[in-house]
Amino acid sequence: MNFCAYNVRGVNKKISFAQDFIRDNNIGLIALLETHVKQASATFVSKSIRPDFCWYFNYPHHHNGHIWVGWNPALWSIVPLVTDAQHITCGVTNLSTNEHFLVSFVYALNSAVERKNLWASLVSFHDSVLVNGICPPWIALGDFNVCLNVNEISGGKTVVTSGMTDFRDCLNAISMVDLHYSGQFLTWWDKGKILKKLDRALVNPSWLDCFRNSYARFLPRGLSDHCPVVATTGTVPEKISRPFQVFKHIIEDSSFLHVVTEAWNSSVFGDPWYVLSTKLKRVKSALIALNRSRGDLHIAVCKAKANLHLLQDSMPSQPNDNYILEEARLCSSLKDALLKEETFLKQKARVRWLNLGDGNNKYFYNACRGRWNTNKIVSLEDESGNVFYTHKAISGVAVNYFENLLGKHVTTGPIAADISIPCLEDCHRRLLMINFSEKEGDEPQEIPAEVPSNTIGTNPTVEKDKAIPAAAPMSKPVYPPPPFPRRLKKQQLDKQFGKFLEVFKKLHINIPFAEALEQMPSYAKFMKGILSKKLKLEELETVALTEECSAVRKRKNF
Repeated sequence: MNFCAYNVRGVNKKISFAQDFIRDNNIGLIALLETHVKQASATFVSKSIRPDFCWYFNYPHHHNGHIWVGWNPALWSIVPLVTDAQHITCGVTNLSTNEHFLVSFVYALNSAVERKNLWASLVSFHDSVLVNGICPPWIALGDFNVCLNVNEISGGKTVVTSGMTDFRDCLNAISMVDLHYSGQFLTWWDKGKILKKLDRALVNPSWLDCFRNSYARFLPRGLSDHCPVVATTGTVPEKISRPFQVFKHIIEDSSFLHVVTEAWNSSVFGDPWYVLSTKLKRVKSALIALNRSRGDLHIAVCKAKANLHLLQDSMPSQPNDNYILEEARLCSSLKDALLKEETFLKQKARVRWLNLGDGNNKYFYNACRGRWNTNKIVSLEDESGNVFYTHKAISGVAVNYFENLLGKHVTTGPIAADISIPCLEDCHRRLLMINFSEKEGDEPQEIPAEVPSNTIGTNPTVEKDKAIPAAAPMSKPVYPPPPFPRRLKKQQLDKQFGKFLEVFKKLHINIPFAEALEQMPSYAKFMKGILSKKLKLEELETVALTEECSAVRKRKNF
């Protein structure tokens, strides 16, 4: 079910336009922003737009009543919680699904100083609704009158302002991110050359947990200079069969090798390709059973934590050895469960720059949730213009599209006899059949020129006169250049200069002539610097600045 926030920039002369917009987009809950209607005419104009809607205004807090909230009472139950000059926050209940969540309809003022009051009000509301440190599902949508990043500005000055910094700090404090959206990226146009993203739909982590199929759409501006943002909680989640995946915590399981070996060594008879595919399927089934036998990782963490807390609560003031050993065992069990969960979440989140072992489970979980919010496909339009929303329908449209594109039947004629088809030569064929030893760095083992098909994969004894020459050594891998190469060059020069000093100081005892000649090209610059008194024959070391040494820097007078 759809709900919307739309900065209409004056609604007096756009009543019919607003009526059509609500009807065409099936809007049951809407916030009209910057209406430019006096309080005395607000009831008449709002009822002219939708007489069957209930309407709520913020005129007591702003003389222009920037925010109007209207809803269909047959579909929604609305309870205003906070009314402010720049936002109206309500408790919302979807009567058809009995879903409860919080909605903030926002119209931020133009001044960065005035917007500070909005950020403070949102943070204060967030703190007031926390239950055991968790905020209920919450969405904030509307015109925030400030960009979040410089890439959200086209034309004009693209610099980070204090208002952008305040906005980012507010979102970090209330843990809100952009809801997955489609449509217009830059939502405001000044009718000139400047476009910006001022309108948003922001949600908190609890919203992403409860409404995983929710999304937002930024529709065309119409008669306004702002794009309307239409959000929906999404369709009812479907049970989707996930593709088979082997995660790292399963590979590290103590019984992993035994399970794989047992499934692979089972007897299968038939065509080689059938034998291979059948064994792979058996390994897959065995790994699925192993994964299910280990259970839910998060539940395992909760159980291990509950067992440890239960023991610690019942531990006497003078515990005996049994208590101490049992606590150590439960602590070890909890650490193992946490490590498995962290390994699993890191692999799912695909975050590769952060190491394991630092208790990053919450971060990895939020990264997984963020990837889902960004990458999900909530709707798909076919070639006829029909829009599909369910997982089954979307997958069907995708399959049909590629079947029509790639799966067409084409009549082919026989291949001409004079066509030259490339094939492997005998030397290449023998090279591909060379056996490699398991030891790293060993030369490849040679096999005879003609090997029976039933001996491939074994290690037959080969006479020297029938052996083929070893393969040519592989070329060294090519690595990309490092970033900021001058930084590494400076370190290399310091290292060379230190080695030069070491060799140079040995001249009065022993002259390593061969080494001096070898390093002469790199030492030439150091010798030139010493002769020109630009370098000194001193050891390279780091000197700590004390209170007396930094007197000039601190501008102190003695």
